[in-house]
Amino acid sequence: MTGGRSSASRAVAAYSFARVLVFLGVMAVLYLVGLRGGLLVLVALLASGLVSYVALAPQRARMSAALEPALRRRPRGLSARIAAAAAAEDAYADAQGRQSDVTPEERPGRREQD
Repeated sequence: MTGGRSSASRAVAAYSFARVLVFLGVMAVLYLVGLRGGLLVLVALLASGLVSYVALAPQRARMSAALEPALRRRPRGLSARIAAAAAAEDAYADAQGRQSDVTPEERPGRREQD
């Protein structure tokens, strides 16, 4: 399990590092072209996103394959925790007498309105 986890971490780190390198490379080229300031950053973000989408597709596929087993396990664990929390909440409500389940007509001290 630890091996799969570090493999996924390495894949995510490698992909993220490659994305940063692409961004910095695109930013350097745009700087040399003459863009400056906020426009440089905005255009570099958009252009590096497009370049990364095409150029880093194999790395993205490896990262997805490394993350898939962990993501398949997660929903079951989350569902079990939600079910356990709901059961604990139900038990607490039962212990408190479930005041919220009493209809308005059954509540003590309710005055009749004409």
